Formats: sequence, structure tokens, C-alpha cells
Amino acid sequence: MDEISVTSRIFSACNFSIRHQNMDGGIPAVGVVDGSGCWTSAAVLETLVSKPIFTPDVDVVTKLVNFLLNEQNKSPKKLLGSWGLTAGSKQGSTLATSHAIISLAKSASFPGFNIPVNAAIQSAKQWLLSVQNQDGGWGVEPLVGDAGSESRMVSTFIALKALGACNETVGTSRAARMGVNWVYSVYSTEGGFKAASKANVDPCSTARACLAIDAVGAMHERPNLLSEVINYITISKPSEELWYLSQESYVPDGAAGQIFFHQNTTAELLLFLAKNKLCPAYQLELVKWFRKNQNDDGSWYLGANDIKHFDTIMWSTADAILSLQSFLASWDFSYTPERVTKEYRSNNKVLVLVGIVAIIEFLLIIGLPSLVINVVSDSWRKLPEDFKVSSIWAFVLGVFASIVAVGIATVISRLFKRNK
Repeated sequence: MDEISVTSRIFSACNFSIRHQNMDGGIPAVGVVDGSGCWTSAAVLETLVSKPIFTPDVDVVTKLVNFLLNEQNKSPKKLLGSWGLTAGSKQGSTLATSHAIISLAKSASFPGFNIPVNAAIQSAKQWLLSVQNQDGGWGVEPLVGDAGSESRMVSTFIALKALGACNETVGTSRAARMGVNWVYSVYSTEGGFKAASKANVDPCSTARACLAIDAVGAMHERPNLLSEVINYITISKPSEELWYLSQESYVPDGAAGQIFFHQNTTAELLLFLAKNKLCPAYQLELVKWFRKNQNDDGSWYLGANDIKHFDTIMWSTADAILSLQSFLASWDFSYTPERVTKEYRSNNKVLVLVGIVAIIEFLLIIGLPSLVINVVSDSWRKLPEDFKVSSIWAFVLGVFASIVAVGIATVISRLFKRNK
């Protein structure tokens, strides 16, 4: 794998998204034939303006921005500044509104782009602040009954990322402070985070939690958090496979059935690990999955391992682009499986060498007193007591020194492998 290979994957995926831009300027909500989705359009806009690996025509960006500005709710007052999940929706969505804030904030610095977006961003931020729960979290659709207003990781993490895009931090924003406190409240002693207060711990929510905490400048508050999280992620990984997807149900008041929020574990974990330059071996596994499972048209279905959701392709492709962009920006392309193998072998040689030295040291320290004893005396009984004591101490010290030498070598070897 090289930089060109990853870059070409991103180019192909960005072109896929642009090819399916609808006449209204938006991006299909879930599948390629759907009407435009505000959430998906904002997610695609973010991929196009975040890191200029792929630089689209400014007209593409302009159409996306105009679509979002046109779809921003202007009334009634309780929805003012928000976006719904899809075009024409009159339900304020934390997901769509937060995505829009992030993408509009980043588009402001896109070369050749000159549409004013600050008023829309500020209006959207005010709506986000107005629907934050007392516990500090956000619901997915805060104005749609209990289920919509229940604090969840999927909505709180993106809301905190939106506040971070507005330069809000836990040191300057009460809302950011409250949001991070809610995220901490769903932390488990297992080392991971939950999707909601009554949910189970899962890897995707764990990655999202860390991304949210970092977005508003709170990662330094818990110095051991990353190591605890990595331990959980390692333990939760199936043998010889990647982490599986999970989902959480959402039943709006008066709805005929459930809505499921699918967690894009594959993309979120890669984004988290790449951003923090953690676990390079896991990053490689995740990138290899994306390389293997990219469709011929450049897209990705939502999936993990051999499981794919064929009805979801637009926003899952956007998520994949963002995670691969982060990987490309942080990855050391001199790191290869062959290099790792050589380093392991080199490390094992060092361990063997230290062990040999320890054995020689052991034999010398113990053997020399015995040799002297045999040369200068016929029997141990005839030796002075002081010499006997010295010999015993030499033996004890020899054993101790050997144990320490081998122990140090073992610890160094294990630390080396863990870091790799």
C-alpha cells in the first residue's frame, strides 16, 4: 500500500458523490435514487472542503452550500436555524444541523467560494444550544417526544464537533462543558463508552466519544483515557476479524415502526485511530477493508467484515472518505508489514543476545568463586568463614543479576511489540 493508492481511492469516491448530486444541489439521502438529504449533503460537502486532496469545481461546492442555505428552517421559531434530515423536513435534526455547521464553517475558506455563511452558522448554533438537554447531551430530534430528545452518543458527539467547528471549547463554553460531562457519564469501567445511558458499551460509540471530547479541547483532562480506550478496543476486537457494526433503535412518537441508526464502526474507528496516530496495525486492517470493499463506481456500502447494507451508500461513502483523508494525512508510509516483521526479528535477536550475556554473567559470577575454591583448597571446610560468606553472596548476586537482565530484556521486547 502506498500514498498514491489511498489517494486514488479518495478521488474515485469524491467523483462518485459529485456524479450523484441532484438537480437541487443536494446529495441523495441514503441510496443513489433518493431525494436530497441535508445530513448527507453536509457530510459530502465536508469531504470536499476539509482537506484539498481532491479539489472539486467551485460550482459543485456552491450548489451544495446553496442547497443547505435554502433548506435551513426559517420558521416556526422553535425550528429557526435548524435542518431536518431530508429536504423539506420540518423536524429539527441534531445530526443534520451539526453536520451543516461543520461543513459550512469549513467551506468558508474554500478557494473561490464567496457566499456568506456566518449568519446561517450562528443561527444553527443558537438552535443547538436551545435544544441541549439538562443532562448535557443532545437527542437526535429534540422536539419529537421522549425518544427524540433522549441524549445519545450519535447526536451528542456530532453536536460537540459542531461547537468545536465554531471554536467553542470546554474552557469557553458552558454547553461544551455540559456535553463533555454527559459523554463522561456514559463511560464504562470496561474502558469504552455507551451509545446511551442504558445501552451497552460498543467500539463505535467509544471512538465517537473520544472524537467529541477532543473536538472541544477536553482530551487533556483525563491523561489515561486513550490508553484505557485502546485496551477496550483491543479486547473487543474479534479474532481474525474487524469490529462488527451495531445499531440503535429510535421510535418517534406516533410512528408506525422503528427507525434504526446504523453505526459506521469501520469508518469511525479508522478516523479516531488515524487522528490520534494510534494502533498502526489496526489502521492497516481497516484501510485494507476499504480497499477490498470499494465498489467499481468508487462508493462504499455501509459494512464491516463480510456484512454489507446495500440500501446505504451515500453517507457511508462520505464517512469512508473522511476517515481515509485522516489516515492519509497522518500515516507514515514507510511503515509496512515487511518493516514490522524485520523489527520484530531484530528485537528478538536483541532479546536472545541479552539472555546469552545474562547466562555468561551468571556462570562467571558463580563459577569463579567455585574455581578459586577448588584451586586454593582441598575442601570447603578448610576455607575461612569470611570467604564462605563472600561466595554465598556472590551466588545470590549472580542469580539476582541474571533475573534482572532477562526481565529487562523481556519488558523491552513486549513494550516494543505493543508500540508497533
